[in-house]
This record gives sequence, structure tokens and C-alpha cells, in this order.
Amino acid sequence: MGKQSIEKRKWIRNGMSFLIVSLILVKAFEYTHLYLARHSNQNQTGKINLIMAHKVDADLMIFGSSVSEVGITSNLLAEALNVEVYNASIDGTSAVKSGYLVDEYIGYTNRCKVALFGLSAFALSSNDQVTQPSRFLAHYNRNEHVRNTMRTEAKELYADMRIPFYSYAVATSDYYKNVAFGLKNVMRGVELAPDNENGSILHDAEYVNTDDGRDARLEPQWNIAEKYQNLFKTVKAGNVLPVAVIMPLHRNGQKAYRDYSEYVNMVRRMCSESDVSVLDFSNHELCDQSEYFYNNGHLNIQGAEIITKIIADSLTFNQVLKVGQ
Repeated sequence: MGKQSIEKRKWIRNGMSFLIVSLILVKAFEYTHLYLARHSNQNQTGKINLIMAHKVDADLMIFGSSVSEVGITSNLLAEALNVEVYNASIDGTSAVKSGYLVDEYIGYTNRCKVALFGLSAFALSSNDQVTQPSRFLAHYNRNEHVRNTMRTEAKELYADMRIPFYSYAVATSDYYKNVAFGLKNVMRGVELAPDNENGSILHDAEYVNTDDGRDARLEPQWNIAEKYQNLFKTVKAGNVLPVAVIMPLHRNGQKAYRDYSEYVNMVRRMCSESDVSVLDFSNHELCDQSEYFYNNGHLNIQGAEIITKIIADSLTFNQVLKVGQ
């Protein structure tokens, strides 16, 4: 064997060793990032981490998007009903798109009696994307509910996340910010726990008409309504009572979408077929009063207080939750 051949084999062995060590380091960094991200208590990622780590268990849970996140006040509802309440609503994400939270929570809760589903006007509109996958990225390989939701709700993303080292491709700056928050919590020994508002994010702002002059359609889809019906079945199977809430939409917003009434009727139908109570605020007088909104789809803190009190009164009146139990 010639000297040149020996040198070539040596070079190949060294190259392979370097490649293997590099892959191990890259994987180690990825694992460390995922671990730290799971310890962040910030904003939406913090909510997801709480449920995935089974660090929150309330008598009443709220699922939905930003309309219920800002429009239902956990602490006020808890005070009115004398029970524990947590608002697990995720900004920009309908309950269907965050179905993994519902599945995971119902799988471990020991005390939950009621699950409120806050529905925005877009709750039944088609949407093939999910908002900020970096929020749940750290749980993808560890949780079947996350994977199942991605498989059904974001097929392209699901395919991307099966690629080796997927997190480096999918992660955003927000993800790495949560990694930093997680590192800080780990170093300080801070445990995941609900924030002071128990998941609600309240806004004290004046109204801005965000749909002025529009003529659009929501295009509610029955196949999405069926997905909600499946969530209702999951909740009922866990001996938890689902309650749907058609959240208020300012009258200007209702006028901007000429099929808004079709959406409302479809929600009523999906709930009727599932034997699920629905609290319908679509025609409430509050929808005509701008002082209770900060835009057409979102209530400000004053509006949230009014709606929350009505929800509490309705639950008590119908004995869905008995006060003090």
C-alpha cells in the first residue's frame, strides 16, 4: 500500500470523526435548547409549558384564541364562582389549532368540571397554518398530542418537522428568547406556575375600527365545525362539560363580513348536534358600544368585565358549576 493511499485513508477517517463529533455537538445544542425552552414561563410559550408539564389544574379552563384571552377575565370569573380558573387561550390560534392542549389537559386533570371554548368570528374559517410553531416546538418529539395536531392541522409543517435537526429550521427569534428565559429560570430554580392574571391578558385601550369599509366573507366550513365536535367528545370523555362561547364582535365588524350570521348559525348547529351549551354574544347590546372594545374583534378590560360577569351568572344559573364546589 502506497504512502499516498495511507494518507488518503487517514484523511477520510479524520473527516468522518470530525463529522460525527460535529453532529453530536449540534444534537447536544439542540437538546439543550429544547430543554431550556420547556422551562420558559413567558407569554404563550409559558402557557403551553404549564399544561405540558401538568403544572396547572383548574375547575374551569378556557380554550380559544386572543378573543377569549383578552375577553374573559380568569380572576373575576374565579371570584364570582368561587372556583379556580385558568385561561389557556393562545393568541392567533383557535382551539382546533391548539387541540393538543385540550387533549393533554383532559388527559391529566383531576379537578376540571367545565371547559369554555371562546369562539372568534374566524373560528370556523379555513386556515392551513398554525401561529408561531416555535411556541410548542420543545414538545414536538415528546408529546403525541402535539404531533397529532400538527399532522391534521398543518401538514406541511408536520413534514418539515420530521427532518433531522428540524428545530434549527423552524425556530424563530422568539424561540431563542424563550430559551434564554428558560435558562434564567433553571439557574434561579424558578418553577413553572400560572401568572397573576391566570392566563388572561387584559387591554385598557380605546376603540379603533379595524374593518372600516370592508366587504368580505368569513366562509365558515362545516368540516372545521366537526373538528370542534371531536374536541367536545374528548372533553366529555374526561367527565368535563364543554361550553361554547360566541365572543362579541363589534357591529362594525359584523357589517364587514356579510356571512357573519351564517357563522353564528353554524356554531349553534355544531353545538346542538353535540348537545353542548352555547353562550351567544353575537347580538348582545354590548356589540353596539365602542367603549367596550379596542378593535372590532377584541374587548378591552371594561368589556371583558361585563362579559365575564354574564358568563359567571349563566354558569351559576344553569348549575353548570355550583359555587364553592
